[in-house]
Amino acid sequence: MYANITPEIVASSATDLETIGAALARGSAAAAGPTTGVMAAAADEVSEAITALFSSHAQQFQALARQAAAFHHHFTANLLAAANSYSAIEAASNAVINAIVVGGNPFAVAVNPSTGNLYLTDLPARPVVTVVDPAAQQPVVTTISVGASSTSAVGGDPFAAAFDPTTGKVYAVNTEPVTVSVINSVTNTVPVSAAPIGVAVSPTGPQTGHVYVTNSGNNTVSVINPTTNTVTATVPVGYSPDGVAVGPTGTVYVTDFESNTVSVIS
Repeated sequence: MYANITPEIVASSATDLETIGAALARGSAAAAGPTTGVMAAAADEVSEAITALFSSHAQQFQALARQAAAFHHHFTANLLAAANSYSAIEAASNAVINAIVVGGNPFAVAVNPSTGNLYLTDLPARPVVTVVDPAAQQPVVTTISVGASSTSAVGGDPFAAAFDPTTGKVYAVNTEPVTVSVINSVTNTVPVSAAPIGVAVSPTGPQTGHVYVTNSGNNTVSVINPTTNTVTATVPVGYSPDGVAVGPTGTVYVTDFESNTVSVIS
């Protein structure tokens, strides 16, 4: 099953929806005065009670209408943005230029900017990181076992990966056991916290080379010193931290999935 997406049609639909939303907003505004400001039919208590009841329902309707209008506006704005984004990606790539067979279930990828090699995590089929040279006739260079610990000789489930251009090391997050594998000439494992999900390496700033790992199980970020391969700090963030990225000045940004926030670590 597949779908063909035409950015122009999506954009046109978003514009039509915005027009419909504007018409609904005008209708709600026109009804606000006559329905919320109903005059009592008489001065008796029954008439005043009925009038108050009608006015209360009208006010509740107006509150719901405002919420619906806000949702409608955000939906159409996101739809239009998606159309524009899809159009830009389509114009830039046009087509898939290659499909490299690597085996297993490739999940996350990190790139060595100097050599162009790819480091692919394999989830959940095998506890390995596959090294790929996309320009070679035989692209799979090697597979590196990861996730092993004193309690697990089999290995773990590598989930995410990040590359450090300064040291040439690759950091792979393992969900079971809860470790980060450090891949160089020798593979080490660093115990982190509960349910690690994302990983990023600081390319600059006073913490150059430090590794940041989001732990969704206890709402923290582990900071790893690349020289000692140990966790030097655990930073509390929002609920269910997921993605992590480091800015050009060394500031760390963490997406908190359940908090609907981005935590900023400096």
